[in-house]
Amino acid sequence: IGSNTYGGCGDISRNVMTPPVSFPNNPAYEYCGQYARAMAELFKPMTQAFYEIWLDGQPADKTEYWQRDIGKEQLGVDLDEVRTEDRGNGIITGHTIEPLYGRTYLPKKFKIAFTVPGDNGVDLYINDIGCVVILEPDGKTLKGFNIVV
Repeated sequence: IGSNTYGGCGDISRNVMTPPVSFPNNPAYEYCGQYARAMAELFKPMTQAFYEIWLDGQPADKTEYWQRDIGKEQLGVDLDEVRTEDRGNGIITGHTIEPLYGRTYLPKKFKIAFTVPGDNGVDLYINDIGCVVILEPDGKTLKGFNIVV
């Protein structure tokens, strides 16, 4: 669904995984991919060090193709606003560049996985957070996620 090298070094979110095979006409797989991409974007470090080191200080030329369905119109929320919103639960650090990670980042690499019921293409239990898509009885509408921590 997309790839980058942000999590290759440093104690940040290393990867967000989904099942290797997706069925495009199955709404559960569509939600799985869409929300996995949204989580990858939310947990991406905000520092410009990647651009400074690898791209001579220049931003990437265009939006990554895998970000096509994680905008405010599709998700109903603006990920940049969510990243910096403080609901009083202690997640937001107050750091101006890294509102989620702060200046110390995480104590280790952090891994997240998304899947759908019955698909064991990813092992939720070896990840720090696992999310299983749950649909409404109509089989089309997202009800939420079962979370494994």
